[in-house]
Amino acid sequence: MKLQKLGGYASIVLVCGLVVTVVISGLAYSHLGIASSAAQADPAKMMDAYEASPITFRALQPFGILLALTFVLIALALQERMQAKAPNLMRLAVIAASITSALILTLSIASTSGFASIARTKDISAYKAFDAMLSGGYATAMNAWGWALLLMGWAAIRTGALPRILGSLIFVYGIAQIFQFAIAQLEIVSGILFLISMVWLGVVLLRKHEPASA
Repeated sequence: MKLQKLGGYASIVLVCGLVVTVVISGLAYSHLGIASSAAQADPAKMMDAYEASPITFRALQPFGILLALTFVLIALALQERMQAKAPNLMRLAVIAASITSALILTLSIASTSGFASIARTKDISAYKAFDAMLSGGYATAMNAWGWALLLMGWAAIRTGALPRILGSLIFVYGIAQIFQFAIAQLEIVSGILFLISMVWLGVVLLRKHEPASA
């Protein structure tokens, strides 16, 4: 399978995987009585849920591992498409996407085993500290992904390797992701741009590439 098609599938999997993860997590949390944001912010309730059904949380772990791989596959696919005209931009984009993948993979595994261990001790302070560390880690991962998106969008606009509107959407999506850790309102904007740009990118990468005329 060609790398660009693999990247196209990765874009679709990223969108579908996140949607499925949100739905399944919502159902699982509802079953455990922690569906509300207030319950999820309560360390005691979350530790009780982890202790009552550790298998539920471990069952969600593969989704995080799978999605972690999609970031670097998307960047590698776009590197193959644009490296001839924008080698430096795409090299940096792949590095940023690799940082994202490594962080998401690490955090997905660490969160499940770490919270399960803390739940057995009933240590609320340890839970809060670990949760804060994970939140910071995920914010860092998404910030790195924002830089990857910005660089990929910039390269797409410069080279014409993607539709101009798509390249611009990816660029703006990247800016939103970079500043999302500081501006909470950007989360909605990022979500909308994510759905549109990644689905569109997946379709474009799965189609036969016709080089842009000089």
